[in-house]
Amino acid sequence: MATSDPRMGQRVLDALIDAGIGFAVLHGEPDIAAGGSASDVDIVIDRSPDAVIRASFSTFAEADLLPVMYWPYDIGGAASVFFTGTSVAGGAQVDMLFDPKGIGKEALRTTALLDAAVAGTRWRRVDPIDELIYLARKRHRKGQAEKLHTVLAELVQHPRPQVRARLDALVPSRVAEALEVQLDGADVGVWPPKPTWYWVRSVGRLGGRVLHPIGMWASVPSETVATELAARFSGFIPYVETSQAPETGHLAWWVRNVPMVRWRPGLFLSWPQRPARPRADAVLADVLASELASAMVERVRRLIS
Repeated sequence: MATSDPRMGQRVLDALIDAGIGFAVLHGEPDIAAGGSASDVDIVIDRSPDAVIRASFSTFAEADLLPVMYWPYDIGGAASVFFTGTSVAGGAQVDMLFDPKGIGKEALRTTALLDAAVAGTRWRRVDPIDELIYLARKRHRKGQAEKLHTVLAELVQHPRPQVRARLDALVPSRVAEALEVQLDGADVGVWPPKPTWYWVRSVGRLGGRVLHPIGMWASVPSETVATELAARFSGFIPYVETSQAPETGHLAWWVRNVPMVRWRPGLFLSWPQRPARPRADAVLADVLASELASAMVERVRRLIS
């Protein structure tokens, strides 16, 4: 299972400050500052995620941070960015939320989140009520009923007029009304469906992912190399798979194995190196994990250019 290195997550946030990026931590800022969180880091940002990465490449390089995978996962403008260092000794996942109109999965207007952000232990964090509203949206979307009950129990402790004011600022009225119903003790399964246009735009986004896959396919010399690289990268990349490329039937093998990994935040490693088409995104000459990491960074550059 992919996990995040807490210290690398801290370094990413510090690098974003050095790059002049405006952001606030969405939840758990004290734990992240203390280095006690091994989960991904969620932040709200002042510009689109691709603009953040473009503006921060040089700062990341100075801090030995390599953005090896970029996964835009929502129509509103959210993306997960996966980082490692040149030693590829670990990695971190940073989820960046940018959605000024609140049209994405969380239906949260990110400008309002940033405008109300407050000082945290080490970095700016969203307002405490806003953090609970964000977590309520996130827990419900993921079907985490028990965690949602815990969040609602905390949120109900705040004065209702303050909660309502923040709901009005952050989310559409249909979402605000549904959350208030939940605060009154209704079944947590009650939630308004997404409008039709959301699903139409989502289909278009998925079509773009098919044409421009976000994952990486690397061809390496041997099974030993593939196994070693898979062990290094699977610590922080969600999907890592290996497979031997056949001498014949290359296209059929590719269809069965490669696309489903490349359409996701994944790394596919094949061996041996063959001249048949389709060809891998990168052909590696040796076992150096740093060579693969560098190739993945260059792919991210191309994807967001």
